[in-house]
Amino acid sequence: MNQIFTTPFEWIAVWLRKLSLSGNSGNCIAVILYIIICCLPAIAFLLLCLRKKKIRADYLLLVCSAALFIGIYLMINPGLMTPYFRYSIPMINLAISTTLWSIFICYIILRVLAIIRYANEINLAKIAQVFIILVMIISIINICFIKLPKLWASANQTGPDLYSRIISSEDGAVMLDNGSMRSFQPDRIPLLLCDLVPSLLFIWVLIASFRLCRSLKDNHFTDQTIQDAGALSHLCVRVLCITAVLEVVRNILQLLMLPSLSDTTFTVSLPIIEILLTVTAFILAKKFETAHTLEEENEAFI
Repeated sequence: MNQIFTTPFEWIAVWLRKLSLSGNSGNCIAVILYIIICCLPAIAFLLLCLRKKKIRADYLLLVCSAALFIGIYLMINPGLMTPYFRYSIPMINLAISTTLWSIFICYIILRVLAIIRYANEINLAKIAQVFIILVMIISIINICFIKLPKLWASANQTGPDLYSRIISSEDGAVMLDNGSMRSFQPDRIPLLLCDLVPSLLFIWVLIASFRLCRSLKDNHFTDQTIQDAGALSHLCVRVLCITAVLEVVRNILQLLMLPSLSDTTFTVSLPIIEILLTVTAFILAKKFETAHTLEEENEAFI
């Protein structure tokens, strides 16, 4: 997991370090490449200035270049960091890489928000579709490579057996010898489903949102748009209800299976943001329906 956040900064630092230690010519090439790589955001800033497309958020590109100079240099020379940090070099590289990524992501967010601010309705729908696809891809990756392996590991984890054996030791003391369950435990399948189903339902909501954006891109007040908006709002309600019920079921199942579980997580969620988004979806659906009715009345009047 750490490699995801340290990529590609740690790779660049390791490669430049090896190139630098290969000899004098390699050292010169490493310095030149180091300067070029770190100056890439600043070069992008200059190009935006020349094309007169610069906005205030683009000044953050200069910060990105400065951060790259410092961060990659510290990764190339890890000996400079050890006297000042108590953590290992991989942890320091992770901290530096995470900071660099946060700067780049901050710039991307500010840039995208600026584009959204001045985009027309059709472009807004296109931007929304792109983000929905990105979120869907991230959600699928999270389910396939993070959530499912984690849930499978929890189902096969070593835990105390329900039937503990009582063994008498030589000094007469009573000891509990807990067996371990290393094979897959079918009784944990409901717990796995309670963890997995909300993620699958979220993808279903994303698909419905994508359909609505596609309808909005074509025409605001068609019957298909009204149908998609209503379907999305009602789907959000159903997903929230199912998610809330599954959380209660999961807590109850964990309570009942507590003697056989070595790792438990009891949660109490208050989905305020999700409820607000659902209310917004209903408002938009009503607005679309009202606008569609007014458009039909105007066409009939003409």
